[in-house]
Amino acid sequence: MARGATSPRPCWLILGFCLCSALFCIRANALDPTRQISQYGHTAWRIQDGVFGGAPHAITQTADGYLWVGTESGLLRFDGVRFVPWTPPEGKSLPSSAIYSLLGASDGSLWIGTRTGLSRWKDGDLVIYQDGRGRINSIVEDRMGAVWIARSRVQDANGPLCQVVGTNLHCYGKADGISSPYAGPLVEDSLGNLWIGGDALCRWKSGSSGTYLQKELKQFEGPNGVEGLAAAEDGSLWVGISRAGKALGLRQFVNGVSKSYVVPGMDGSSLAVDALFLDRSNALWVGTVGQGIYRDYSGRADHFRGADGLSSDSIYGFYQDREGNLWVVTSKGIDCFRDLRVASFSVRESLTADYVGSVLADHNGTVWIDDGSGIDPGILEKGGRDDHWGLPGMRERASKIGGHLEFCSRPRGGTEVQLTIPAKTAYRSSAAKSKSA
Repeated sequence: MARGATSPRPCWLILGFCLCSALFCIRANALDPTRQISQYGHTAWRIQDGVFGGAPHAITQTADGYLWVGTESGLLRFDGVRFVPWTPPEGKSLPSSAIYSLLGASDGSLWIGTRTGLSRWKDGDLVIYQDGRGRINSIVEDRMGAVWIARSRVQDANGPLCQVVGTNLHCYGKADGISSPYAGPLVEDSLGNLWIGGDALCRWKSGSSGTYLQKELKQFEGPNGVEGLAAAEDGSLWVGISRAGKALGLRQFVNGVSKSYVVPGMDGSSLAVDALFLDRSNALWVGTVGQGIYRDYSGRADHFRGADGLSSDSIYGFYQDREGNLWVVTSKGIDCFRDLRVASFSVRESLTADYVGSVLADHNGTVWIDDGSGIDPGILEKGGRDDHWGLPGMRERASKIGGHLEFCSRPRGGTEVQLTIPAKTAYRSSAAKSKSA
């Protein structure tokens, strides 16, 4: 067997391939979007722990079920437990060890975009494409099965968008309607248009093209531009710009018109966006520069960052595997989010404390939770909640027996209930029993 060839897979991989961990294999094709991010199972692999020799840039899955991670220092294959460095066949090498994009194509091949060129790995054979040199930032397969790349640092005059044709690349540039000299993110929409991010937003299809956001982005010098793209099934487009500000950040593009996007929990204009992804539940994942990840589902956003356990607050990309697990590529590692059979609840899900002393489910299906934090003193001062009869009812019952009810609530110390009743009432039952005896 040639070096780097895929070895036969053990039976456990065929019967139950687990991508996050051998201990956490959940059979599903999408994350439950009604849960908050903190309620998913989460595993992080970090550079500082020695898992990767350089910063990861890309992740994909091939038809055999393996995950592949491209890093600054080479390619790794994940077998469900370990990240194993990949070695090319003897006598061959990648154009560069720095890998910036990956694609697991429908024919089972792995496309590898490096700092200086493109390669294809399939059935133990590594093909190096000699033309189309440059940094390969994105690789996509369109609905017809054609493979396209977006590149920067172009070393020829053929343009930043290229299609793989046999063993060659056919590239398109300014003469074909693509005004930007470089291309970063690349997606195909539901109409077959290719959208290209660069110092402007370009829509391209053979014989038709358009350029957008030039006015908004021309104020900036350097590579700051459109860094994230995600195409929705309804024909709309999500656009991420790597600077925050008015008309920047996260934008929604509908019928040729760009607009800002604000929902509870997220103001798109306040984010510097480097990556976008629409998962199978149509939830939008937003990767930021320095602010972690946001997820928007049905008009409400959730936020997760380094303080919550994310490997870094600077995000490079997202990927959803066939089992539905969501992978996040960050500047310091790789994170995996997966559904769990049991949902957890904490202060992130609006509990007043992480400690739970007791739980009660009533006949109406309501779950009551004692978290030890006590009743809000403001409610006690008011004598109870509006339109609720709990505390007033308790006081009324106490008064009917001549008693007095007091509540004492301490922050994180629970609530103490003290009932004082006259001795004649307290001992009336005992006296009656003694007389009858």
